[in-house]
Amino acid sequence: MTTLRRNLARKNRLIRLRVLVLTLAGMALSQSLMQAAIALEGQSNGSTDWIGGNLQNWAELDYIPCRLHFTSAQGSNQVITLNFEHQNGTKPGVQNLFDFTSSSNVVFSSFPTLSTPSSGTWSYSFTVNVLDNQPGDVWFSARLAAGAHLNVGSSLALSGSPSSMGNLQIHKPGPGPGSPDLQVTASGPTTASPGDTLIYTLGYTNKSSASNSATGIQLTAVLPSEVTVVPTNIPNGGTLIGTTLYWDLPNLAVGAVEDQHCWRAGLHQSGSNIERRRRSELRRQLEPGRHSRDEPCAKRGFQVANE
Repeated sequence: MTTLRRNLARKNRLIRLRVLVLTLAGMALSQSLMQAAIALEGQSNGSTDWIGGNLQNWAELDYIPCRLHFTSAQGSNQVITLNFEHQNGTKPGVQNLFDFTSSSNVVFSSFPTLSTPSSGTWSYSFTVNVLDNQPGDVWFSARLAAGAHLNVGSSLALSGSPSSMGNLQIHKPGPGPGSPDLQVTASGPTTASPGDTLIYTLGYTNKSSASNSATGIQLTAVLPSEVTVVPTNIPNGGTLIGTTLYWDLPNLAVGAVEDQHCWRAGLHQSGSNIERRRRSELRRQLEPGRHSRDEPCAKRGFQVANE
């Protein structure tokens, strides 16, 4: 009887060990499947294939098709973060991510929210429910900013959390032909107090010394944190992203002068007075677009007039 009990005890221990091994193996397999179940993908220009890296042949101001691809069920409340290099050091990168949509089996429980830290790496965070075990997608577009050709190789990339989605590299666009010579001016109030409404005006020109018309150009205005743009007063198709205003400009012939981008902004009631030293932070820049000539625009940081 004692021998039989010992044998039964050994068998029970072996069974428990086997169950433990199978449980651990199942957990590892589940984790592996989860890691393989989300992929960050995009398309090269001229191709309909979804790939996981080094997208080619895109130009500045193009919208690049991208997607977050779920290959199996992920369940409810999947928290996703997508990172992109809005500013790669001092060089423009991806202007923004646009047009988030999803397949019918992927439902947003919280919609994409933009975070714009000063580091230059911006991100969108959102939560989704994947309803079944079928492949599903979140689609969006990544737009290359004017001036993105100043980057090196494929240094621009999208990434995210969970990190298992991988990185999506974008090969830099080439500069456009010709030698435009762009210049920007800006004017605004010398001082302002909390609660004031400020009126700013931007002007720009392709100088008469330029060799070519300017195409593919973009005007941006970076605002200090104390200022809030009046959204109903953004002129001429401008877009506010974070604290930056963007305008896609029409082609500029040699010698063309424009002075029509005027908008209103309010100084926060809790903000301090804006003096001349603060106005130096209200910088203006006219990006060089797809042109090979970057001076004087490549220096960036155009300041308000009369500074």
